[in-house]
Amino acid sequence: MDYGSRQIRSQTNPSNPNSAKTRLHSFVVTLATMSIYFGVMILLSGAHGFNALPRGMTAFGRIRLYGVVSPLLLVMLLVAVLLIYLYRYTALGREMLAAGANPFAAKLSGLPVERLFVWCHTLCGAIGAVAGVMASLRNGAIVPSMAGPLGADWLLPAFLAPVLGGTLLTGGAVSVFGTVLGCVFVEIITSGLYMLQIGEFWIQTALGLVLLGAILLERGRAALTLRRGARA
Repeated sequence: MDYGSRQIRSQTNPSNPNSAKTRLHSFVVTLATMSIYFGVMILLSGAHGFNALPRGMTAFGRIRLYGVVSPLLLVMLLVAVLLIYLYRYTALGREMLAAGANPFAAKLSGLPVERLFVWCHTLCGAIGAVAGVMASLRNGAIVPSMAGPLGADWLLPAFLAPVLGGTLLTGGAVSVFGTVLGCVFVEIITSGLYMLQIGEFWIQTALGLVLLGAILLERGRAALTLRRGARA
């Protein structure tokens, strides 16, 4: 098989999550840039924290509306509503899902697949920035040295919550409301294990097992659907 045939086969693969320009795998680019940005942040800040945030910002992260509800929860719900509107009621959202489901078919349909991939990564970066600001408001300070361990702790739940909510890692299907429920489920599991005074290692192990089980169940469901379709 020559190079041209391999290139066509790669482009026709529906689960080909490569970046738009470099054709590198998106996960590889994400992990690499994460390490680069973290290193640059530590060099520029000297790993020193910044706690001179305006009093209004720190108060916003710590107050409780009616003594119970955190404003940060309302911000999270607002972001979820905006995402639901994007994917259900806008052409851009539907085009993102189409490009994620089958990039080659979407390109044949006239969709700007490369531009849509850029939009997807931009959206992910914006949501990540919102999460970072929310974490800083909750802690009342910006601590660069915390980004490493905190980021490692949040990486697994960031994959687990969407998968449990019905979002496909291969692209083409997303459930914002399901992701919110997945976040609640992950938080319940984590808090329950902490209350049982189980070590951090076992908590990460439990979350990893749940993620693996969810992926295997999804693969099994997809295979069963294909078998039923072939028999019909």
